[in-house]
Amino acid sequence: MNRTIIFILAVYAAVIVYAIIKRFHRQENCDESSDFDTARVMPDVEALSADMRRLKELDEMMLDLRVCSPEEMQRSFRVEWLSTSGINHKLDILADGENASSERLLMLAAAERDELNAKISKRINSLYFRAAMLDAERKTERKAIDGGRENAANG
Repeated sequence: MNRTIIFILAVYAAVIVYAIIKRFHRQENCDESSDFDTARVMPDVEALSADMRRLKELDEMMLDLRVCSPEEMQRSFRVEWLSTSGINHKLDILADGENASSERLLMLAAAERDELNAKISKRINSLYFRAAMLDAERKTERKAIDGGRENAANG
């Protein structure tokens, strides 16, 4: 079930990002005098893509933890951190699907996934809102330009 939700979220994100990029690209081609540049949105799109990759990695980690068993398949997970003294530490944790480490790693991955899903959702909504605002500004500008042309033609 979790894989289905993640897949649906990934497809939704991809469609939204594609639509945003397409809209900005079309608007950039229509109005070269615009002060809007797709380069302003690309860092957000790239961050969204990086978050989606991380979400996929977390999903794969959770799957690996779920299929572990003491008899057939055990996994070693490496944790690395930089201490306050500046020393890089590494710790290998053995997960066999039944030990406490497996359960805690699975809980940690699930919590990270939930936070990442919320972050992705906020990024998508932010990009969508920015695109909608830009679209509304463009429509207002076009109406003003078209209204000025009509007045010039009638006057």
